Amino acid sequence: LALGLLLLQACQEREFTNPFDPQVPKTLSTSVLPAGAGTINVSPGGTSFKTDQVVTLIPEASQHWVFKNWEGDASGTSNPLKLTMSNNKSVVAIFIRRNYPLNLTIEGEGTVSEKIVFNPSGRDYPHSTIVELTPVPKAGWLFDSWSGDLTGKNVPQNITIDNPKTVRVKFVQQQISNLGCASALNSGNLVATLPANGVSSAIPYTTLSGGSYP
Repeated sequence: LALGLLLLQACQEREFTNPFDPQVPKTLSTSVLPAGAGTINVSPGGTSFKTDQVVTLIPEASQHWVFKNWEGDASGTSNPLKLTMSNNKSVVAIFIRRNYPLNLTIEGEGTVSEKIVFNPSGRDYPHSTIVELTPVPKAGWLFDSWSGDLTGKNVPQNITIDNPKTVRVKFVQQQISNLGCASALNSGNLVATLPANGVSSAIPYTTLSGGSYP
């Protein structure tokens, strides 16, 4: 009997809160995924609100990130989000890395092969994607140089997409810088040298005296 009285007294002294009681303040907890990708601005500020009070949530992305959607006790992509505090709520803001374009400008005749080295995502690349670029000249053309957000003549060349990037690729036509033959002879070899790589080719010929060559 004494034990029962003690338990009854303890229960009477303990306070219970009903989360659905309109007189009890409602709590709001917020979080961001991934961590560090952004923040949530809550207006009015605080974590405790009157029942059915309307709270405004604004997602604010960090640099190179963009807000995607809400999860938890909210959904969709509303920005700002109006949240009615009918009960305790927990809201998560989801952010994703911002995509950036890689713009290629070609001078001359050729194309550029793109190979994603890190973090693939189609034609627009998420921040920090590394792309390997390889120039592919058309027949009769040679790769000359990179310019814009890439410089030099290295092939292939890697570029990190941490902002919108523009790369200019220059191709030049193969040209003969030296052409020699024994002009007094009716046969021999034409020697053609390409300036871009210094390679020489011997072209056999046979003609009559005083003939011409294309």
